[in-house]
Amino acid sequence: MMNFYGMTREMLRKYFVSQGEGTSKAKFLMRAVYGGAEGPTEGISEELMRKVKRDISFELPTVEEKREDDTACKYLLRLPDGCTVETVRMKEPYGDAVCVSTQVGCNMGCVFCESGRLKKVRDLEAWEITTQVIAAARDSGRKICSVTVMGIGEPLDNYGETVKFIEIVTDQFGLSIPPRRVTVSTAGLVPQIKKLAADGVLCNLAVSLHAPDDELRRRLMPVNRKYPVGELISAMREFSEMRNRRVAVEYMLMSGVNSSPACAQKLAELLAGIKCYVNIIAYNPTGRGEFKTAEREETMAFYDVLKKNGVRVTLRRKMGEGLSAACGQLRSDSMNASRHESMPT
Repeated sequence: MMNFYGMTREMLRKYFVSQGEGTSKAKFLMRAVYGGAEGPTEGISEELMRKVKRDISFELPTVEEKREDDTACKYLLRLPDGCTVETVRMKEPYGDAVCVSTQVGCNMGCVFCESGRLKKVRDLEAWEITTQVIAAARDSGRKICSVTVMGIGEPLDNYGETVKFIEIVTDQFGLSIPPRRVTVSTAGLVPQIKKLAADGVLCNLAVSLHAPDDELRRRLMPVNRKYPVGELISAMREFSEMRNRRVAVEYMLMSGVNSSPACAQKLAELLAGIKCYVNIIAYNPTGRGEFKTAEREETMAFYDVLKKNGVRVTLRRKMGEGLSAACGQLRSDSMNASRHESMPT
């Protein structure tokens, strides 16, 4: 059975045509469901609605656990097959942002990231991504103004379902979030970055770079062995030029590892001529001990080198660190590891 929250408007149109109905029924149903309407649905008879409920599921994940502080709220969501994922709602004065996961576990293996310690169990379906946003919105009662696809998993390793989710979340009759407020983060899957640009997917791109050269990046991110820095930079440039969008370069600053002024200078030279900006992220402790957060003086020295070289740069505000909800901290500790290891990948 199809789940409504994983169906694009075009998929719904085809469904209604198969029932001998007009395509306009798709927008009526989307507007009613995503708008939170109860009772009769405009343009859809009670008899047709009975057929819809026979053929289409409206199931949502269960909120298994919730942790909250003044900056963020982290949800552990249980899916129908027993798998769990983590979602974070970040509290902003203008409206909240939701960070969604796209896989159960992750195969990227980035050494500074908790998610990489859980081997990938499976991809999430589009409805399992969409309902993360819905669960966060319903729990808070607040408007969700932006979505970042950078929770557990590599979004571009689940390309088809991630793109379907973006289509739903940006649809004016769906969650109606402007494309400029939807960002997909990748560890650097070069072919998929190029495909994202060629397919004209309406979203921003963030690239988790974290190192200015191949030697260091290979140590931190195994994906660099397959897609080295030069190829990744070329794909970023292609995306930026084809889509006329500025690429976000995510750079998690780890004291004594990638935080020196020399690293900053290399980074500035690497990004020369690319329409992008660098987002400096403080390393968020995971309890593993091998990495440390850069002190403010170290961070500002790195920042200053980039600025002096004409690189656009921002310092990301810390949110959710105390909840293990910040960048690099998502892991789903409550997952039943023995069960997941027995499942096919």
